[in-house]
Amino acid sequence: MSNSEKLRKFIQNRKAFNNSYLARESHWDKLEFSRWIRNKTDVIPQRVIENLVQVLKPYGYV
Repeated sequence: MSNSEKLRKFIQNRKAFNNSYLARESHWDKLEFSRWIRNKTDVIPQRVIENLVQVLKPYGYV
């Protein structure tokens, strides 16, 4: 499983995450984030992956 798929599953399985917050913290456009999280696109910049990992580490993402 790729990093982007692993991140998507982690976020989708925890309904408490606010997608607007995650998009803002990862420095990504909210609409693009929304498309990615709903499996409409698999394109996610590497910098966004790195930012999301940093944001999600305190919530148990490994």
